[in-house]
Amino acid sequence: MVLIYHWSKLKKQLTICFSYVPSHMAIKLLIDFSGKGHYYIVAYPFFVHLSFCSAQKWAVLPKKHSGAELDKPEPSVFVSLNFMQINLSQVRFGLYARKSSVQEDRQALSIDSQLDEGIKGAKIEGLNFTKKYTDSASAHTINNRANFNKLIGDLQSGTINGIWVWKADRLARNPIEGGQIIHLLQTRVIKVIKTPFAQYLPDDNMIGLFIEFGMANQYSLDLSKNVKRGNAKKIQMGGSCGQAPQGYLNNREKKTVEPDPERFDPVRKMWDLYLTGGYSLNEICKIASDKWGFRTRRKRNIGGVKMRPSSLHCIFTNPFYYGKVRCKEHENMGIHQPMISKREFLAVQKLLIPSGKGYSTPYCFPFTNLVKCGECGAAITAEKKVKYACPKCRKQCSAKNPLPCPRCKKTIPEEVIQSGNWYTYYRCTKKKRRCSQKYITERKLEDQFIQVLDELEIDPRFEEISIGWLKILHKDNAAHNEHLLNKFQQNYKKQYRRLESLLDLRLDEELDAETFKAKEKTIIGERDYWKEQLNSLEKNGDERFQEIEKEFTFLEGISREFEKGTINHKKHVLLKIGSNLLLKDRKLALEVKPYLKMILRLKNTGVPPLEPPSTFNTRRQISGLKQKHPEWWAQLDKIYHYFMENAPFMIE
Repeated sequence: MVLIYHWSKLKKQLTICFSYVPSHMAIKLLIDFSGKGHYYIVAYPFFVHLSFCSAQKWAVLPKKHSGAELDKPEPSVFVSLNFMQINLSQVRFGLYARKSSVQEDRQALSIDSQLDEGIKGAKIEGLNFTKKYTDSASAHTINNRANFNKLIGDLQSGTINGIWVWKADRLARNPIEGGQIIHLLQTRVIKVIKTPFAQYLPDDNMIGLFIEFGMANQYSLDLSKNVKRGNAKKIQMGGSCGQAPQGYLNNREKKTVEPDPERFDPVRKMWDLYLTGGYSLNEICKIASDKWGFRTRRKRNIGGVKMRPSSLHCIFTNPFYYGKVRCKEHENMGIHQPMISKREFLAVQKLLIPSGKGYSTPYCFPFTNLVKCGECGAAITAEKKVKYACPKCRKQCSAKNPLPCPRCKKTIPEEVIQSGNWYTYYRCTKKKRRCSQKYITERKLEDQFIQVLDELEIDPRFEEISIGWLKILHKDNAAHNEHLLNKFQQNYKKQYRRLESLLDLRLDEELDAETFKAKEKTIIGERDYWKEQLNSLEKNGDERFQEIEKEFTFLEGISREFEKGTINHKKHVLLKIGSNLLLKDRKLALEVKPYLKMILRLKNTGVPPLEPPSTFNTRRQISGLKQKHPEWWAQLDKIYHYFMENAPFMIE
C-alpha cells in the first residue's frame, strides 16, 4: 500500500491526493496525472502509522515518470517534506556502527561495511563526519557498549550534534537507551539522525522512531525466547550448544560435535597424566607443549598457542568430556563420543580440590598432599635441612644460602653448602589444633611404604599363571556378561520409571518445586550412571579385562620401581595402592584398595596352581581346578568379577 501526495510549487501546499491505494493502482494514477505538470509524491511506508510522520523521506517522481522504479527508489531522489530548513553540511555528524557478537545480527552488515556506506553517503550529500564510533556488542542490554556511551557524552558536550547510522536499530534495542536518543532529539541536542533510508529531525512526529526502537526491542526479546527454546530442545536431543571444547570439532553441516583427529588423543593423554596423581597442571602443560608439540585449536582471533594451566583446569572441570551436555539450567547425556568415563571425571575432581593456598617452594616432595596426621587430621608437610662446617673456623651451620659465618664472618661458598649433609623430614602442619606428633625423616617414611609394597609385589611366574587362567575364565563368562547387561538395562529402565512417577507427583501438586528439582537431579544422576555402565559393558568388554592385566603387571616388581622412580612415579604408586594415608607416632597406616586385597589373598593362598591350557576346551579343566584348589579358584573368580563390574579402573 502507498500514500500519494500532491505538491504545488505555486501555492507551496501539500495536499493528499489519494489515501492508501495498492501499488499497481498508484502507478496507473501517476501515469494518468503526469501530464498536468505537477509533482506527485509517493510515500513508502515502513510502518502502518507512517501517514502520521510528516518528515519521513519520500520519493519524488517527475511528471514523465513511468513508475518502473516505484518499488525501489534510489536514495538520490529522496527529499524531506519538513519545512524547517537545515543545512546538513553544517551539522557535525558522529558516524556510529555496531555489529552484535551474537547470532541475532547475522544478516546485518559488518562494521566495515556500515562505515563504507556512511563515507559513500557523506560524499554524495556533503556531510561532515567529526568522529567515528564502533561497538561489537548487543544493544539489547543497558550500558553494554562503551563507544555508545562516548557518543552520548559527545552529543551532550556539543562535540557533535548529529548522528549517521545504517539503521535506527543499530543505536538501541532497549527502551532506556532508545528513550535517551529520542529525548536528545526532541530537546535539539541532536539536530538530525540520518540513515540511508530515513532522516529524523526535532520537529518530526516521534511515533515512527518510537515504533522502530520498539520493534527492535521486541525482536530481541522474541529472538532470546526462540534461542532459549531451541537450545533446550537441542540439549534434550543430546546435542551440544556453542563451541566444541579442546579435542573436539563442530561439524557445521551435520550440526554435531566430532572428535578432533589432531587433538583428541593428546587431550586424552592429559587426563591420563593427571589421573596418576603425580603431575601438576603446570607440568602437564609443559609436557604437552614441549614434548608433544600440542597447540590449541586456531580460531579467528585466538588459539594456536601452548596449553595454559587455567585452560587445562577448564578442561578437567568440563563434564562434556564424559558425555554430559548442558546449557544454563538444561543438561542431558549427549550423543557425542565421550573421551573419559564418569568415574575418571569424578576422580579428577577429587584431585583438583585445593588443599590450601600455601607458599611456593623450589623443592618437590613425593609424600606431601597425600599423607595426613593421624591425631589431628591436618596435612603433613615437608622441610629440607642441611648441615655443614665453615671451611675456616669449622663452626656447624645450617643456612641454605651463602651467608657470613656467625663466628668468623666469612661468607660460606655455595659449593660448601651443596656438599653438606642434606636431609628431609615430614611433620604435621598443626593448623587445625594443638598436636603432639613429632617429625619423621623421609628415609624412615619411605621404608614403611616399601614394606607395604613388598607385601603386594608379585613375581613374574605368579602373574603369568594368574593371567592365563583369568583369560580362560573370561572366555567362559560370556553368560555372566549377558547377565550384567540385563542387570544394567533393568536399572537404567527403573530410573526412567522413577522419573515418570516423580513427574506425575509434581503434576498432581503432591510435591513442591524445590523437592521435585532435588529428587529429579538425584534420579537423573543414577540414570546417567547406569547408562554409562551399559555403554561401557556393550562396547568395552575386552577393555575391562585388559584392566586386570594392567594391574597384575603393575604389581610385578613394584617395590624396586618405587625406590628407583621419580617423585611423580612415587606419587602415582601411592595413589594407586591405597587411600586414607595416616601418620601417627611415626607409623604409617593406609587402607589398601579392594582389588589389591583380593590379589594379595590370591597370592597368600599358597597353592601352586596348574598351568593354564594352551587351548580352550575348558569345562573339564575348570572343573578339575575348582576341585583341587577351591580356595584359589574362588579368589580368582572374585578378582575377575570385581574388575568386570567396576572397570575401567582408575583412582577412586
